[in-house]
Amino acid sequence: MGCYYLILCTIILLGLLKISKVQTINFNYDKVILPIISFILFLFAALRNISVGADTRQYTIIYQLAGEEKWENLWNSNASYLWFKLSDIEIGYKFINKAIYTFFRNPQTITVFNSFVLILVLFLLIKKYSNDWWLSVFLYFALGFYQLALNLTPSAIASLIVLCGVDNIQKRDFLKYLIYVAMGTIFHYSAIIFLIAYPVCILKLNKRRFWLLLGLSFFIITIFYTTIVRLISPLVPKQYQMYLVTKERNEALFVYLVQLILIVFCLIINKDNQIYSKYSLYLWLFLLESVSYFISIHSTGFTRVAFLFSPITVILIPNLISDKLYIKKKFVIELHRLIVVLYSFFAYIFRVQINNIGTTIPYLFFWQ
Repeated sequence: MGCYYLILCTIILLGLLKISKVQTINFNYDKVILPIISFILFLFAALRNISVGADTRQYTIIYQLAGEEKWENLWNSNASYLWFKLSDIEIGYKFINKAIYTFFRNPQTITVFNSFVLILVLFLLIKKYSNDWWLSVFLYFALGFYQLALNLTPSAIASLIVLCGVDNIQKRDFLKYLIYVAMGTIFHYSAIIFLIAYPVCILKLNKRRFWLLLGLSFFIITIFYTTIVRLISPLVPKQYQMYLVTKERNEALFVYLVQLILIVFCLIINKDNQIYSKYSLYLWLFLLESVSYFISIHSTGFTRVAFLFSPITVILIPNLISDKLYIKKKFVIELHRLIVVLYSFFAYIFRVQINNIGTTIPYLFFWQ
């Protein structure tokens, strides 16, 4: 756990330097801070032991199975290890593993590669959309997304890749958006779920519509969940039907409530109702995350669906806080930022006391 506290304190220290006299030096501090923190996150992700993250060991098994298989057999390989079958893995991800294995046989290599791609795409996402790079990367860590990504690395990569292309929804460019989704499916087929975002997110939100949809989705799912499952279960492949089993997930509710409180706070401080229209795309994605979390209270599988949409909050929150069109005074923006940082910091401290966040605690280096 000490390593995660070290990362968190380092990010906070760099944030303090950002608002200190260091900014008087003639250079753009924002362009320096994001690469530094990204490198730190990459380093700890790449050097982790296979015990850090419940699925990390699985990725090394994929690496060895795909690497030892012939190229022509990757399409329909029957290779397996214990209960694990290579045929269940995304074809694109199998070819990536095979290509890397051709040059590097050490199984730690795939952890390094996955970590590099993960942090690179996160870097590009924040750089492309966020108005406050430091706060975005701080939230990515403090809200637990980083540690969850250490457990679910391919799906985390897939999610971030697609989110990098969501601006094409606003541009009504379905083909380009589809390309991003296709790139995401190379790492994990779950990226296909983002296709639902295109017809939904092109609709503009307003204040009334946002809160009405949020409330109705919670009410409908809570009351009619069993009926909904009975209707959709025939459409769900057999290997995924176990995720529809009713099982309460209090930790998922806690994770969602932490984000919801932040979003509500940021919407309240922006009194101009036009903020809902301006950030309609991000709010729609948050609504999709919310629906997934509502379902995950009853069904474990939708926690992972919610995880796919959740990184959008690290863009939405900083942009709502720093939007100078609605908050004119700089000291007010800094006060709001401080409140968000303190709240997220203590929420993280509390969370790691009750949950190991995807079996990422304790942290061990690969040589330990």
